[in-house]
Amino acid sequence: MGIMLCALLIGVTLGRADPTSPYSFFRNLASASVEHQVWAVVAGIVFNAANILVVAAISVAGMAVGFPVGIGLALVVGCVLNYVLKPAANPWLLFGGVGFVCLAIVIDGVAYRKRSGSPAASAKGLVLAGVGGILMGLFYPLVVEATTGVGHLGPHTVAFLFAVGVVSSNFPFNYLYMRFSPSGLGHWEAP
Repeated sequence: MGIMLCALLIGVTLGRADPTSPYSFFRNLASASVEHQVWAVVAGIVFNAANILVVAAISVAGMAVGFPVGIGLALVVGCVLNYVLKPAANPWLLFGGVGFVCLAIVIDGVAYRKRSGSPAASAKGLVLAGVGGILMGLFYPLVVEATTGVGHLGPHTVAFLFAVGVVSSNFPFNYLYMRFSPSGLGHWEAP
């Protein structure tokens, strides 16, 4: 709820610095196309799912594996997608760095699998981190879709609708996480 309340507070204060602007919070919210609004909400849902999966990977595999694999993969996916959508950097430097991140992810995953006593647990942690990382890399291109084109959202409006997506998906995602906890921690049975 905090993310949505902060986004709303920023929207109604800073987002209304110039009420005559087409990007004024309420004016933009009323005039933006439904398609762009949906992109922003979906971006929030994808981000929330990714965040929960990376946290699940950390609970299963630990911080030294879940975070570098999940967030490293998000960096790789995000860089590639953003470059495909809007090529604006030196590809040799960009993809050279992405290559090093991929190498670090592979080394981290291999080291974890060798150190882990249980192949099933290590596979579960790596899969959770991988899926979470891929989803985390996908959310920003959705935000770009919401903020470009005819009828697009301004920065304060996209932040608010993104937060709506996070909050609206939080209850079902957290229920599923508690019901089917991958780490076995917090698992409970429904009455």
